[in-house]
Amino acid sequence: MDEDAKPIVNAKGFFDAKKSDQWVKGTYSRSHFSGPDIKLSSGGLKEKIQKIYNAKTNYIFIGLQPNIFAVNELPNWVKTKPSKEFYSTGEFRKFNKRKDDDGNRLSFSESLKETYFSTIDTLIKKEFGGSSHIRYPLLETKGDAYLPQVKNWPMIYVLKGDLKEPLIKIVQDLNSNETYEVIKKIEGMWKYRLAQVDVLRKKHINPLVIGDDGWEVDADTLRNAVNFLIPFKLSEKERVYYDGDL
Repeated sequence: MDEDAKPIVNAKGFFDAKKSDQWVKGTYSRSHFSGPDIKLSSGGLKEKIQKIYNAKTNYIFIGLQPNIFAVNELPNWVKTKPSKEFYSTGEFRKFNKRKDDDGNRLSFSESLKETYFSTIDTLIKKEFGGSSHIRYPLLETKGDAYLPQVKNWPMIYVLKGDLKEPLIKIVQDLNSNETYEVIKKIEGMWKYRLAQVDVLRKKHINPLVIGDDGWEVDADTLRNAVNFLIPFKLSEKERVYYDGDL
């Protein structure tokens, strides 16, 4: 293989999407249908991992998912909505089959999951800095591809190896008073999901659980996994042709 045709590696040892993109464009520049309109990108996960990568560090992948007891408990409650503060209330009461509509039941929604994950992100960043972890969903959905089971799929956290125990403690303390203050700041003045948070605190049910012991890898293994297991994305802009072009 020609030396110039090999994937270009950056300073951290990852295949470089920007320089490789230039090579791809040069290779296909003679094609009437390609050339400058094509683009090679490394995709979100490749880029995320490269941002936290350090060749001297081990990493661990850990899955966090909703606690099934929390998922089952929340529909037993409804949020109260005073007319003057329709959105800004975290108050709740038991669901009444004779008086309440099923549609008003609380649930462990995708937005509630994101509130907890954002809280974890905030606590990790505050304690260990912004380049100490990333996260990504194990299941990606497009369009209207939603099923009730989706909420039970884990969010994968990728952390420096020595942060496993701190993450476990953060997850175990999601109902603590200190963490509650962080959640209230994330929720802001509207407090959309505060009722769900308050129910789980009241019932002493931890909202998230750690799925397993995780996958621990050294830096070389992680880099090779990113280079060889996560594909690049090649896309082409839609071209507009006129009568004179055909």
